[in-house]
Amino acid sequence: MGLKEATWEHHKAAERQEFVSKMFKGELSDKEYATFCYNQILQYQALEVTADTHGVIKDMPDIIRHQKINKDYYELWDADTPPPVLNVTKEFVDYIYGLNGDKCRLMAHIYTRHMGDLMGGQMLKKCTPGSSQWHTFDDPDTLKMRIREEIGECMGSEKIVDEVKVAYEFATKTFEEMLTL
Repeated sequence: MGLKEATWEHHKAAERQEFVSKMFKGELSDKEYATFCYNQILQYQALEVTADTHGVIKDMPDIIRHQKINKDYYELWDADTPPPVLNVTKEFVDYIYGLNGDKCRLMAHIYTRHMGDLMGGQMLKKCTPGSSQWHTFDDPDTLKMRIREEIGECMGSEKIVDEVKVAYEFATKTFEEMLTL
């Protein structure tokens, strides 16, 4: 069984969240989407900086998303103070730092988030406020190939499957908590 099939239920659970439905229906206000972006900046930055520091994402063109998400956030947010930081964002950042540079576990989160951006994010960018720099890639096919190659090196270990499930659980918690604001 492949990684996609082994984690499909967790993937679907994240996709079924009401917040995701609102995004795909184009029902998020600028403020709601900017709040989501702000929390994603913090989550992606922790993941990408940690992965980069440990050489996990070398030779992956255009992988860094947190800077592009930041552009989307500033395009939409006009208040003097930043939006709230979700509890799950704090948990995720601590969790990523606690992985101590474990390549395969970090790649599980890269796979879950960045492949999602490369795939479903292409539909999502038509539904969300702003210019959606987050989901704009220079060479998406090369990036998909590189992520798959790196994930392939981690296959054969149950740890990768378990960690992708953890990544989807964090996504699900993020979507759930966004509805409480």
